Amino acid sequence: MAQPVWKTPAGSLGVIPETKFYRNYVVATDPGGGGVAYSIIAGSLPPGVQFNGTTGQVSGTPLVVNESVTSRFTVRASTVALPKRIADRTFSLTITGDNTPLWTTPAGSLGYY
Repeated sequence: MAQPVWKTPAGSLGVIPETKFYRNYVVATDPGGGGVAYSIIAGSLPPGVQFNGTTGQVSGTPLVVNESVTSRFTVRASTVALPKRIADRTFSLTITGDNTPLWTTPAGSLGYY
């Protein structure tokens, strides 16, 4: 009976533009052929993004950010079969914002003074 084996590499799960839907999965397998359940045990996901502990799906629409923000979180993969065996891995997601100013003044000359 061995602990779960992570298929998803540790580290960044990507860079997501604010307000754009995102979906990805973290995947680990049970060498014994059983199922695996997931839980976040440290850190947090960006606001607007959720985690499904049954499937390992990370999905959602990140909220608006004033500057690029990186969220780090640790996921625990646990075998469903008893005795429970675990393996932890740390991931990150970066949310970027396109907060360039929007001009309301038309282009061109402002006049002569």
